Amino acid sequence: ALGGKQETYLGLDGVGDLIVTCTSRHSRNFMAGYQIGLDQGAKKFWEENKKTVEGVFACKVVYEEAKKRNISMPITNEVYAVLYEGKAPLDAMRDLMARDLKAE
Repeated sequence: ALGGKQETYLGLDGVGDLIVTCTSRHSRNFMAGYQIGLDQGAKKFWEENKKTVEGVFACKVVYEEAKKRNISMPITNEVYAVLYEGKAPLDAMRDLMARDLKAE
């Protein structure tokens, strides 16, 4: 929709990067999420992090674009709330799990 190409996503730059980002302890994104979960919030992350964690900033952009375009993105909304609004990760997970089931 914004100029992205399917072949880019389906290649190593897309899916490959996503898999490594989500599963490797060498990934700054993975470690940031892991630490935020352990600390039960993002406060310590914002106070102490000195590294570039792309996913944290990407979340904000995606959240803002989805809002602007009226696109429902419940997971992004909850991640944003944890990162930028001080919501506890456990509360975000509970709110996601309490949603009504529906086709996606």
